[in-house]
Amino acid sequence: MRSPAKPRAVTRADVARAAQTSATTVSYVINDGPKVVAPATRERVLRAIDDLGYRPNLIARSLRADHTETIGMIVPQIENPFFAGLVAAIEEAAAGQGKMVLFGTTGYSGETERHYLANFDDRRVDAILAVEPTQNLRDSTNQGQAALLILDRRARESVVSIGINHRAAAKTATEHLLAHGYPTVGCIAGPATDTAVAASRVRGWREALREHGVVAGPELVQRAEYSMRGGRQAALALCRDPARPRAVFVSSDVQAVGAISALADLGLSVPGDVALFSFDGTGVSEFLVPRVSTIQQPIRAMARMAMEVLQDRGRRSRRIVVPFETVLRESCGCHPGDRTD
Repeated sequence: MRSPAKPRAVTRADVARAAQTSATTVSYVINDGPKVVAPATRERVLRAIDDLGYRPNLIARSLRADHTETIGMIVPQIENPFFAGLVAAIEEAAAGQGKMVLFGTTGYSGETERHYLANFDDRRVDAILAVEPTQNLRDSTNQGQAALLILDRRARESVVSIGINHRAAAKTATEHLLAHGYPTVGCIAGPATDTAVAASRVRGWREALREHGVVAGPELVQRAEYSMRGGRQAALALCRDPARPRAVFVSSDVQAVGAISALADLGLSVPGDVALFSFDGTGVSEFLVPRVSTIQQPIRAMARMAMEVLQDRGRRSRRIVVPFETVLRESCGCHPGDRTD
């Protein structure tokens, strides 16, 4: 049995016939120029478009106008609540400007980053947002037509970076743990893949210990992927020995989930045996038991600023630093009345 024929798409010529005008005039109405169309004729064209259900070829229009109203975005992983939240915030902010977001995950792979950069450039996206890129991408120069906007990294030529001061934030979290009187503070760091963000957080932790006269030996650091499994494995390695640190700075909320699970399996309480202070400020931290103290990144503000930068045609290389918030909860040893959230 033959399948029914697919309905023919409505063309610009069909609209012109229905409106009793030329296809060129229809084009002027759709593209709002370059020539002015008489109000009565314009009204007939718009009515015909509505009656016939005509849909202009948006891709062709965008290419002729040298912009596609699309943004490419790459993140290391989508399982991490922070990255997922940032994607959602960017999509919301972009939609407010009539833009679409195409995104992909890299798994911290330089090769995958290059693949997405080339793919997005082939699609002629208006800009590329790369979140927590690897060293490979940080050292590269954007040769494509799209603007390269990188969040949370050092600024370089033709690049705008947006993010908090990760070193200062990690130092603040570590200093808070030290202020509780904990003699040693360990660190569950980010993945071994070299990212500016992961390295900055470790530097902030080390700086706080050094200024307080605490030696940050290699036994106090465990690197792990930003995942629950990574946090669990790192906490087991860091806290299984009786000489474990009295407190731990954890580089992400998602790692903190795994760390609390590991400590429970070791028969250790939080914060009674091991205090924790995390990073990112996602919703996960508020609903763990105990609730986790964390550095909160302003996701919505970052997304809004990213869209503002993309609207700035005269943008220059610069770094935009946004403030972070210290959210105190029970995991670090604070009492409920001490919370600032």
